[in-house]
Amino acid sequence: MSKAFKLSMNEYLPSSLGVSKANIIEHGEKTRREAKFEHGFQLKDLFELNGGKIETQDALATNDRACEFRPDGTFKIYLSSLRSGLSNNMIAAREFGHFVLHTRDFKRDHPDMTMVVPKTIPETNEDLIRCKWETIWFAAGFLMPEAEFVKAVDERGLEDASSLFAVTPDAARNRHDEIVNNIAVHDTAPTPA
Repeated sequence: MSKAFKLSMNEYLPSSLGVSKANIIEHGEKTRREAKFEHGFQLKDLFELNGGKIETQDALATNDRACEFRPDGTFKIYLSSLRSGLSNNMIAAREFGHFVLHTRDFKRDHPDMTMVVPKTIPETNEDLIRCKWETIWFAAGFLMPEAEFVKAVDERGLEDASSLFAVTPDAARNRHDEIVNNIAVHDTAPTPA
């Protein structure tokens, strides 16, 4: 990170849950079912229903935040105009993971503060790195629930499944490898202290 990420006096970083990858993926799938979520490009509508907003920024934007969650329950997710729609969709789902996974405990511990997640996570902040992994796992379950995803890949192939679930081909391949080929992907998160 070229410059230090700065928080104002009423802002704080999230804390990881420290639960298993399998539990977080399952929670992502459960959240999808409860929201009656059908495909990845419904995220904007889902955010708006939950008090959220997406702001797409150009290459010159100086904002160093990935997302922020305010005490009143509203939130904003910042995306880049330089990324593809599929890539931004996955990033939005990951940031939504902070809303689902981390805001409840944050509000309990810091009721009058804004939870802020930086775009670039310092390598020295293991808990924030763990938070990021938790949201990656959540997004995998949320966007590509196991049974539906495997069925789509079997019936339509990996490329069509990628489009159907509104994820990048690499994300679809990783999820498929994890489920079908039992290849551990994204298992390098630090263990919480």
